[in-house]
Amino acid sequence: MELTIRRATREDLVHRDHRDQGVGRQLVARAIEEAKARRAGIVRLTSHTSRENAHRFYERLGFTAEHIGMKLELA
Repeated sequence: MELTIRRATREDLVHRDHRDQGVGRQLVARAIEEAKARRAGIVRLTSHTSRENAHRFYERLGFTAEHIGMKLELA
């Protein structure tokens, strides 16, 4: 059995000056296409809890909230 895990991370998907122009939708669509081409089973994203507009955007694209992330900041 072969196990391959591939992950890509992208933060701040679209600069605030370029939002509401379809750029984010195109970027996410391309990422999903690439994930499918690489036979990924899931596309997962994270977004800060305060970013309600971003959450609505991702929900419109079909994403669903599934869990809460945790972090520990080290000085």
